[in-house]
Amino acid sequence: MLNFVNILEETPFQDKVNISDEMFGLQMGLPKTPIDFQYIASEAITSFDAIRKDITGDAIETISLSTSLIAYDIANNLHICNGQSNYATELDCGIYYYLVNEKYQSESFNIIDIEEAFIDTNSIIAISGLEFFDTNFDIPEYEKQGSPLIKFASEYGTNLEPLPFQYLADDQVTSFDLIKIDPVSKQILSTTSLSTSLVAYNPITGTHICNGLSYYADIVRCGTYYFEVNERYRSKAFEIYELLCPIIDNILISNAVEDDTAILSFDILLTGAIRSVAIDLTYTFSCPIAAYTETLTLVPTSQSITSNFNIATGIYGLCSITITNSVCSKAYTYNFEITEVADNCLELIGGGNLELIGPGCLELIT
Repeated sequence: MLNFVNILEETPFQDKVNISDEMFGLQMGLPKTPIDFQYIASEAITSFDAIRKDITGDAIETISLSTSLIAYDIANNLHICNGQSNYATELDCGIYYYLVNEKYQSESFNIIDIEEAFIDTNSIIAISGLEFFDTNFDIPEYEKQGSPLIKFASEYGTNLEPLPFQYLADDQVTSFDLIKIDPVSKQILSTTSLSTSLVAYNPITGTHICNGLSYYADIVRCGTYYFEVNERYRSKAFEIYELLCPIIDNILISNAVEDDTAILSFDILLTGAIRSVAIDLTYTFSCPIAAYTETLTLVPTSQSITSNFNIATGIYGLCSITITNSVCSKAYTYNFEITEVADNCLELIGGGNLELIGPGCLELIT
């Protein structure tokens, strides 16, 4: 997809200081169809030109293109060229840029004739955001031979909401899945069905849009994933990091005595949240105390939590508790000592005198 600037307000890509050589890093297009693009503007399309340049960057030819190649999405104030319709006349090979209304100018691109490669433009469906493939026509990027490691240059999303994307397709969204994969073997580890309401469809432009502003129904754990819509349209692989995560501090355990109920208290803060979220906390022990889980509804401000657990007879000495949660991989461990219940005998070990200094009395109660 090509980037555009309003040259009445910003310097064109081609004229910026210290730009790379004219041929370096250019996107490639076909002689028959335009490269897809979109830009924000409210005015109607009155002209659409392809400007051909020589190797020095000077304009040598202007080809007038049909304005029907650009659709207007009135709801989002977007002008969209989806790259699916052919030019009226094929362009010659060379370096070009687009100019719309003599005002909106694209970056440069290179037209090359690669008909023998049998490229099917139906596979090119991404408009912006996370890239998408139509698996009926193309192999997803990370499955191609010689592709780099799956994590190389991957985009990152949070465990709160999906990465935004736009792609072109003429069918309604019937399924939307989040698929976790092993980054080494590329095998599927899990498939989570997401709400199709996360993807909006504009039948006028044939655009499917996920704006990334709505929460997942359930918090997603970190890992490597891809999206799949209608079991056909598949995104590039991406990483999810844990923006939403409970931070625990000031852990304290009191009344840690065998054959009694101990009291666990701590402060907890939920990072990355803008609303209350239900989170499972799991408590596990290094000594023979049964692990347990409780669900807490946490708000985006610090809270103080109290929880009780039972200590059986015969359990005493050093122990530790580890607190994990259902939304991120962070864990907290706290060491404490369980006191042994004393018997009702008062002994003086090693000889000597047992004295009571001051008023009062010393009693042994049986």
